[in-house]
Amino acid sequence: MECRLTPPIVPLLDVLFVLLLFLMLNDLGPREQEPMRLPKAHQIRVCWGHEYSRRLSINVHHRDDRTCPPNAHGRRCEEEGHWTVSVHGIDCSDPRVLAEVLARKASPADTRMVIRSDDRAPYGLAKQAIDVCARMGFQRIPIAARYVRED
Repeated sequence: MECRLTPPIVPLLDVLFVLLLFLMLNDLGPREQEPMRLPKAHQIRVCWGHEYSRRLSINVHHRDDRTCPPNAHGRRCEEEGHWTVSVHGIDCSDPRVLAEVLARKASPADTRMVIRSDDRAPYGLAKQAIDVCARMGFQRIPIAARYVRED
């Protein structure tokens, strides 16, 4: 009498397909949007007259490699070196680097540029990003905000 042990194939294939689906649906590349607390907006105005095929976010946020008590407790961090500008995880604090990255990843004709700035970030960094975009020919550059409905 011969006894053969074979692993159950159907559950193994189920796990394999779930893993494949997970990897296909999740982009494991650099983050498009950094985690941050956006400023509040009390009204929304949508004014896109042109349909863009691509979207690119410029993120102004507190650096992950710096710890400071004010930021950890939800207060404004006054250290300008603790803040950074990034696109797809690339540090673009230097305006020349931001211009180079935007030249490689976007074109004014088909890319909608969005600036996402933490509500505690220094305003100069968002303005610097807007200036670089304007010099490169991008128009109508919105600033992302979280809508707060007043009831």
